[in-house]
Formats: sequence, structure tokens, C-alpha cells
Amino acid sequence: MHTECDSTECDSTECDSIECDSIECDSTECDSTECDSTECDSIECDSIECDSNECDSIKCDSIECDSIESDIIECDSTECDSIECDSTECDSIESDIIECE
Repeated sequence: MHTECDSTECDSTECDSIECDSIECDSTECDSTECDSTECDSIECDSIECDSNECDSIKCDSIECDSIESDIIECDSTECDSIECDSTECDSIESDIIECE
């Protein structure tokens, strides 16, 4: 699923995972300077919140995800080529892979 923007705001994307093994967030395409916030919720991990992505021409802000189990999941900064953002891969402490595409 791709979320397309025609204005300065994008809709939020929610991803649900039955187990905590992998959460995939689809990539978001923006026609403006702002990208939408992405929220990922897993059933067993309660909730993982990803801060909103802001695109400034070429660079995007980093995404930080905090889980309720006191495990910190850090996502590397997302780089944008003009309008499209690259995929962000996050590795948690429990060797669970979370991929935000």
C-alpha cells in the first residue's frame, strides 16, 4: 500500500502484527514537504509509536520507536531522494526485525 499526497498533509498508516516477529510499514510518497506520521501497533507488544517523518527536500528526520517493554528500538534516519523516501530497517534487542518500507 502506498499513501499518496496531493497537499501538505498525508494520512497516517497503521500496521498490525499478530506476533512481534515483523512489522512492515508501506512506503509513503509525498508531493509536498511534509510526510505523514506512521504508527505501528502489535497485539502482543501493545503499541510502538513512530514519530512523524518530515522531508526537507533531500533529508528526512530520524524515526525513534519506543516499546512498552522498556526496550528501545532506534530507527536509522531516513534519506529522501527528492520526493521518495528510502526504506528504514530497525533491529530490536530481542533479535526481532522490524522493517519500515
